[in-house]
Amino acid sequence: MDIQNFQFNRDSFATSTKVAPSLSTFLGRPEFLLSCSPGTSASTSQNKFIDLSPFIKNCKQVLMDDRKIPLAPGKTRLQKLSSSLDFEISANNKKKKTDLRKVSTLGFSEAIQIFENELLMTSKWLAHFEEFHDLGNDFKFKFLECTWNIWNRLERVARTAALLRDQKISNGKGNEIILARNCVIDLRTVKFEVEWFTNYSLSEISYFIEGVGDWSMNKPLQAIIDFNPTEIELNFMLAQISLTCASKQMDSQYQETIDNLQKLIADDLHSYYIKEMRLPVYSSRIQKMMKVNNMVLRVMWERKEKLSIARMFNIFNPNFSHPELVKDVF
Repeated sequence: MDIQNFQFNRDSFATSTKVAPSLSTFLGRPEFLLSCSPGTSASTSQNKFIDLSPFIKNCKQVLMDDRKIPLAPGKTRLQKLSSSLDFEISANNKKKKTDLRKVSTLGFSEAIQIFENELLMTSKWLAHFEEFHDLGNDFKFKFLECTWNIWNRLERVARTAALLRDQKISNGKGNEIILARNCVIDLRTVKFEVEWFTNYSLSEISYFIEGVGDWSMNKPLQAIIDFNPTEIELNFMLAQISLTCASKQMDSQYQETIDNLQKLIADDLHSYYIKEMRLPVYSSRIQKMMKVNNMVLRVMWERKEKLSIARMFNIFNPNFSHPELVKDVF
């Protein structure tokens, strides 16, 4: 029997060779949003306008003022950056978990406070990079714009890892994570309020929300717990991951400047290993640092892919005065 001899479309009723589209394809909406009717909550509320100007003004005052940081003779760049970070929760610190404020609700006011805190933390840290002061204002703010989110991602993961080590949790699967410098949330009990940035319910878009349906934030935890970096190493990691992201996003005219900054911190790290740690062969520690940073970069890339889907279907709807600043968040 040869299939070529079959004769199609000879039935008494009409048939079609076209495959019927799926419901999600027909409606132009992904499967996980079909339960929300466009005629209900997903189309009735107005988009919220969020003015970021006050935050930007404060950051520019930190980054662009003529005031210089103390010279601190004899200290390397990484040591100066470490002094600015004030990494309070570390293996050598007596700060207890009870000193942290537990956040029970994550809504608009909490999110805005965290956002402002993260921008200022990154700005103050960059201000301790002495060579950064001599760069143009356009470069400084563009650099902050490109790096503040991933800088805070790594810094937050490092603080959470330190908290988990404090609690003697060895598998990196704790439910409590550091949200900001002195705040912690319990993912089992925290209440997420999403009305300010979407017209969908939390259950309908949990796939896009970190800590609800998106657990990618936990991926680098075990690697950094195992590594347990010193504060100098952590500051090198923060600088390296920031410069890597800036190199990919900023114009080619800035590439030489970024390459020079990378060389300076690499020289400082080499000096730290040789003179302070007495560690002439340190390739294994470099590999562990890069493993953590690459995992964080991969998480951020996956996050960007999710955000591109969210934008395609207008899932997140706040209007920001400076959208480029939050392009990796909404």
